[in-house]
Amino acid sequence: MIEEVKGLAVIRGYRGLPRGDTAALARAVAAFSQLAYLQPQVAEAEINPLIVKPEGEGVVAVDGLLILAENGKP
Repeated sequence: MIEEVKGLAVIRGYRGLPRGDTAALARAVAAFSQLAYLQPQVAEAEINPLIVKPEGEGVVAVDGLLILAENGKP
């Protein structure tokens, strides 16, 4: 799916730029999505920004936010 997002052309080596680590980005997105399954009391979660480093070097979450539902229930 990441390869199909037009706005992410820059990390795919657009116009001669070095390719970003799309494999690490995919792993980060998949791991982050597990919050909804493993922690149902999570009401909101975000990472902003998530820096995609050059291919083979991973990604870095610079900041994040996690909001739990009231009373621990969704």
